[in-house]
Amino acid sequence: MRKIEGFIGYAPKLKGEGEIGYHLWISETGELYVQMIINEVDTKKAGTFNGLLFLVAKYIDKYHLNDKMSVSNGICPDSLKNVEFDDNNPSAFLKAVLRHMFPQQT
Repeated sequence: MRKIEGFIGYAPKLKGEGEIGYHLWISETGELYVQMIINEVDTKKAGTFNGLLFLVAKYIDKYHLNDKMSVSNGICPDSLKNVEFDDNNPSAFLKAVLRHMFPQQT
């Protein structure tokens, strides 16, 4: 697994002002992963990131729906192990990033 060096994407948040900064990673088999790294928003208590990698193919069919996305696990970039968590932030952040990467066609 390797990070695509020199790339930082910025996706507009789903609601309100601000952006989500993200890195892209690629596996040895060509699978694309997203890692959220920056929450740019003008607030005293911004949502936080867990640093995990999220497989794009796993969520690609859910990001355009109006319903909330449910994300409860990701891959640790150091150990490459699956990590489960109980936090709502990654769901909305990942949805914003996917909508930025793959804009809906009208």
